[in-house]
Amino acid sequence: GNIHTSGPLSKFADMVEASVRFVDEYDVVGPTFGHAGDGNIHTILCYNDHDDQPYLDRLHACHHRIVDRALALGGTISGEHGVGAGKRAYLRRQYGDATIDTMATIKAAIDPLGIMNPRKIL
Repeated sequence: GNIHTSGPLSKFADMVEASVRFVDEYDVVGPTFGHAGDGNIHTILCYNDHDDQPYLDRLHACHHRIVDRALALGGTISGEHGVGAGKRAYLRRQYGDATIDTMATIKAAIDPLGIMNPRKIL
C-alpha cells in the first residue's frame, strides 16, 4: 500500500533517507518518492497474493517505522490524501487524546445514531 507521510521541508531528506533505509532493513519492495516543494513523501510498499506471511509481517513493521519516523521528525501521518482507516492507529499519537476526544464528541453530537461512516475513524 501507499504510505503517505508529510513533514517539515527541513527534514525532507531525513524522511526520504529513513524510508529507503527501512525498506532495505526489512527486505521489502518499496520505492520512495516525494514532493520536495511541500514535504510530502510516498513509499509504495508492494505485495501480491502470493507473498507469504513473514513478508507481510515485515511490510507492516516497515510501515510502522516509516510513520513513527515521520512523527518523530515533526511530520504528519498524512498530508494530501487525508487519514483513512489504515492510519487510525496513529491519530492519537499525532493529535493527542484531548483533540481526538473532542472530535468524537462533535461527531456524536451531529451523528447520534452513528450512521455516518460507522466505525471508520471515530
